[in-house]
Amino acid sequence: MAVEPTGAQLVGLLVRRWGIIPELARRALALYRWARARGYRLRFTSGYRPEEAEERLFETLPPGQAAAPGQSLHPRRRALDMIGDATTLEWLEETRPWTRFGLRGVVHQGTALHLHTEL
Repeated sequence: MAVEPTGAQLVGLLVRRWGIIPELARRALALYRWARARGYRLRFTSGYRPEEAEERLFETLPPGQAAAPGQSLHPRRRALDMIGDATTLEWLEETRPWTRFGLRGVVHQGTALHLHTEL
């Protein structure tokens, strides 16, 4: 019989997989579960990335789609991106549920339409 991981175990998995701080992992997991309980599916896609990767994104994406060098919270382990289908992303943009969990967020294009959250 498969055993479901506990909340603390899932937070630990998020921290290790995406290289983010535990508090961001806790809040992002709460947002994920809250959305899922309402029928919306999210998938984590990007957490920590080095400053050099952020600089490449800034240089290659259209203006406004990536933070200027030194401004992104991804290198500080305080940002996590999520994707979902068009309906989910529209719902996120309209309802801004990340605020319930003490997160800042924005739905924007970047490399793909996604929800960017940060702490």
